[in-house]
Amino acid sequence: MKVVVLGFDGMDPTFLNKAKSHRDLPAFDRLDDTGAYSTIDSSVIPISPAAWSSVLTGTNPGKHGIYDFVTRTDAESTEFDVVSAADRCAPAMWDYLNELGYRVGVVGVPVTYPVDEFDGFVVSGFPTPNVEGSYAPESLAEQSPVDMDELHPDVLYTGTNRDAFIDDQFRLWDAVERFHEFALTDLDWDVYTCVFKGTDDIAHVCWDEEPLYEVYERADRVLDNTISYLESLEEEYLLIVTSDHGFGPVDKTLFLNNALIDMGYVDLKRSVGTRLRSALHSRGGNLLNAYRLLSKLGVAGEVLSLSYGDSRLGSTLEWLREKLLLGTEDIDYDRSDCFSMGNFGQIFLQDESVQDELVDDLLGYRVDGEPIIDRIYTATEEFHGDEADRAPDLMLETPGYRYVTSRGFALGTDSILTDHVLQRTADHKPTGVVFAAGDPVEPSTELGGPTLEDILPTVMSALGEPLPAFVDGSPFGCLTESGASTVRQFDFTTDRSDRDGYADEKVKDQLESLGYTS
Repeated sequence: MKVVVLGFDGMDPTFLNKAKSHRDLPAFDRLDDTGAYSTIDSSVIPISPAAWSSVLTGTNPGKHGIYDFVTRTDAESTEFDVVSAADRCAPAMWDYLNELGYRVGVVGVPVTYPVDEFDGFVVSGFPTPNVEGSYAPESLAEQSPVDMDELHPDVLYTGTNRDAFIDDQFRLWDAVERFHEFALTDLDWDVYTCVFKGTDDIAHVCWDEEPLYEVYERADRVLDNTISYLESLEEEYLLIVTSDHGFGPVDKTLFLNNALIDMGYVDLKRSVGTRLRSALHSRGGNLLNAYRLLSKLGVAGEVLSLSYGDSRLGSTLEWLREKLLLGTEDIDYDRSDCFSMGNFGQIFLQDESVQDELVDDLLGYRVDGEPIIDRIYTATEEFHGDEADRAPDLMLETPGYRYVTSRGFALGTDSILTDHVLQRTADHKPTGVVFAAGDPVEPSTELGGPTLEDILPTVMSALGEPLPAFVDGSPFGCLTESGASTVRQFDFTTDRSDRDGYADEKVKDQLESLGYTS
């Protein structure tokens, strides 16, 4: 049995159907006829690090410990570091499968840098700061049809360099596609996972425009070639095609900390500097207005590019921003009941006793007579495991997920709701797609309301192996035979205490260019 998990980051079910009606996508049409299909729920925060980590581990974020592209330095901290694979606290698919004698390949899965070394091969996904530590074994560099540094992005999006960004995304897609074909046919594997990220990154900047239709056509080509190869083998196979979340248009940026200030849950420092910045802020001297002015002058991209680097001028601009413009560093965390940090309405409580009142106030809060929050999820209800204490306490669902709570512009204006900033036309939605096809799959059957945690158990079950006792998911309902009744306790330990994360400036720049960090 060969198993392939083919990922298209951010592929959206509604847009996939639209693309199929406007373009020729024969491989996806074929999956509709010969496989099983369902929408799939993303992680509660529909963001790639949490979602793909659940695919790799079969667990909820409360066990694997990754909730975002940043992570709290400890459970009570107001400081956040860039997340890395070192922060993953649950065994991954290669741990289980190697233990059972299977060889594993993993390419392009987000938050796998620095890579683990295991029986098989691996190339890290986004974000990756350096070629060093991005692949294993070292012999891959000699075998690969592309240079290993070609498998990562070169151009950072600044809001004004869309064409260059899209060109680089297609260059990157071509490189990953060539490596994928090489990995399929020339490398030794029993279970192989490959994720293409262009379906996400291009959707951010040109929703429902020609480049996005083109990238879905490319995804169909990848799928067709993958199916053709699997069918050429003289053995059974299982193919799972999945996205980690969906996608869709966004209308507004929600400045959640401003709403929390207005409701009395967040206080600013009383220092002279904060008071001066606050006074300037209320008179229009804020980050958002500065960005809009630079955009009108045609230099916003150049200034943002400087801020992404480690040049002296970039450092000077950052210093001036901190000195002149109000930011999250002006929040008095000791006096505040909570604060918001993230792109999807994440709220961290400083005083847990206010949770119920805060939930009621948020659901009742109105801007121009309209609610800004449709639903609120709590960490205690959504997560369980040893790493649940690092989760945001509250996670918000805005109307239709059409408002993004900007991280980089967290206190960038004195408004609550503005037109969306940074010229990103779309963002993540909570519902993705999943297909299953191959010998163990009963065509046109129900998958059983799948979640991302179900993918690893489905792989194990299709191989006829016991399910790890630690996982949260269960096999898809479309399998003709299932070993789901057999459970095995694997003796792996994942101690976070001896792991050092990293705060590489290149990674920070990659994340900031897509709005994931400030």
